[in-house]
Amino acid sequence: ATAMIATVGFTIFDIEPKHNFVYAQAVIYIFNAIHMLLLTKEHKNTATYALYPYFQLPVLAVGVMESTKCQAFLEAIGGHAVFDSSIAVGFIMIELLSNYASPTKPKLS
Repeated sequence: ATAMIATVGFTIFDIEPKHNFVYAQAVIYIFNAIHMLLLTKEHKNTATYALYPYFQLPVLAVGVMESTKCQAFLEAIGGHAVFDSSIAVGFIMIELLSNYASPTKPKLS
């Protein structure tokens, strides 16, 4: 659904090709934020929910750098691969820290 809305937005708002990435990233972040806000209270009481925003900030920062400073800065250190890897590293760190921070479940005998 997010991809469809982003595609419609490209057409309706007549987004210039050089701004496609920024627009698509904004749509993804908006829908992701809505999803997180609409989670049930049970899911909001988890370590993953609490830690998630902290690991999205670096991804957002790299995305903004990619859209504004790619040739001047990011291209020299890997370009879009830096953005993609920041997503993967953020996801892995969220899972590792939330598993560490979550109370352990009793083992069944």
